[in-house]
Amino acid sequence: MADWRREFPLLKPYTPSLIVKRCGPFLVGLRFDKYWNSEYRVCLQFLPLWLPFTDILNWPLLNIELREKDRKSEFLRPMDIRYELHDRVFDRAVEEARSQFGDVLGDRVAVEKLIRSVDENAAISFPEHRPAFWSHVCEFKVVLALYFDSPEMMENAKGWIADEVRFWDEDNVRALYSMTKGEWVDDLYARYADRDAFMARIAENMAQPRIARLNSAELVYDPAKIEPYRRDIWSRMRLWVAVLRFRLRKLRIKIYHRINL
Repeated sequence: MADWRREFPLLKPYTPSLIVKRCGPFLVGLRFDKYWNSEYRVCLQFLPLWLPFTDILNWPLLNIELREKDRKSEFLRPMDIRYELHDRVFDRAVEEARSQFGDVLGDRVAVEKLIRSVDENAAISFPEHRPAFWSHVCEFKVVLALYFDSPEMMENAKGWIADEVRFWDEDNVRALYSMTKGEWVDDLYARYADRDAFMARIAENMAQPRIARLNSAELVYDPAKIEPYRRDIWSRMRLWVAVLRFRLRKLRIKIYHRINL
């Protein structure tokens, strides 16, 4: 982890395998996960500062793995770094991290770039329209809108969430959350109905010595740079195209696995 700390000096150790900074309502940084005792993976992690202090580490909001192109296919795969090859591949891993996460890891983070970075990295990291993954992206968008007390951002978030949830399998949602899709959406907004309590908990956690000693990044919100979410005929057409692409991608993956079995 020392090599990574030298490359990203703004991030400070929070646990033996996690380096983070304070950034708005989150702790944001890089986590290093050991695999099979011989290799590790790098993950961009968002920790929620609005939860009770003891729950912050236990309930990360987002985990997005550093990825690289698979030599045998068109798909991106998690970047596995063997400990014995660390020195050889480290520079390439840092380059990939700056390319994929650079808009998030600096000392000044623009909200529109943060949203775009999460959307793009989630799209290549998470299975499409699986509520177990994308529910966290929905929550991320609501949290940002609430933090900045922005009706425009909240309207964008609700439009995006409505279109995303349409893809979810009802039975899958029931199995995960014991509620319907509509009930899950209502519950999401109910959990973030009290902004005063939300902001008070963030301030309380910011004062904790373990968090107060961390470096801080400025999270910059410029309303003029937030594009409105349009649910017009073109948006619906893009949604239909996305459904088709989703089905074609599943078919390509199935064919690929059958060929390579």
